[in-house]
Amino acid sequence: GDTERCCTLLAQANIYTIRGNHDRWQVDEADPRHTLHGDEPATNPALSFLRTLPRTLTFDTPLGTLLLCHGLGKKDMAGVYPGGDDEPIREALKAQNI
Repeated sequence: GDTERCCTLLAQANIYTIRGNHDRWQVDEADPRHTLHGDEPATNPALSFLRTLPRTLTFDTPLGTLLLCHGLGKKDMAGVYPGGDDEPIREALKAQNI
């Protein structure tokens, strides 16, 4: 529930982090109905940190490309669920050239 502390810890530790839907709502839409897991709106330092976050990151691994994302590729509201249909996942990844 402490957005400021969370952003500070992630930045200090240089953790690979991507932007999710709640972050997007705070930064891009500035909708006061959306808060970041707490009662207080995000502070300017926290918002500055959130603005730096990419929507996705890719890493080369010995087994191929790894995609780090929130949701499904650039669609931060899409979900991937155990036992769900794999075809939408394949199509989304193919569209991203992953």
